[in-house]
Amino acid sequence: MGLSNVFCYNIALNNANGKAILNVCCDENKTSSLLEPSEMIKDDYKGTKVEVSGVVLDDWCKEKKVDHLDFMCLNLEGMELLALESSPKILKTVKVIYTKTNFQEFRKGMVQYADLKTFLEKAGFKLLSHWYEENFQGIAIFVKKEIFDAR
Repeated sequence: MGLSNVFCYNIALNNANGKAILNVCCDENKTSSLLEPSEMIKDDYKGTKVEVSGVVLDDWCKEKKVDHLDFMCLNLEGMELLALESSPKILKTVKVIYTKTNFQEFRKGMVQYADLKTFLEKAGFKLLSHWYEENFQGIAIFVKKEIFDAR
């Protein structure tokens, strides 16, 4: 890649450490997830499952000696809230979160936009912008309240 400060890790961000099952999507326009597909999209998965290493972000950061994250980009196909809830220590250091949002349950237990927004607001973030397709999916940017209010 040629960038000395960029590292790749073959792990799945999860709410528990250890082995996890990745539900692999066979449709190139959709993505895989640790959550099982709902009835709505089950035909896109055809039963392909792969065992992967899952990690709690707080634990990974402690192990790698990462004490803060300025920017977090999340596209966990419905696991965003579970991953954030399990890592309150590092979440306190994040300044900006760019995240996928959902308005339907494409996967079992998938977080919906309203619940994710409520959680992030309680964690001290403010919504900067949200682009979405009505009743489908979107992308949102949340900024730490003190940074948002300082502008």
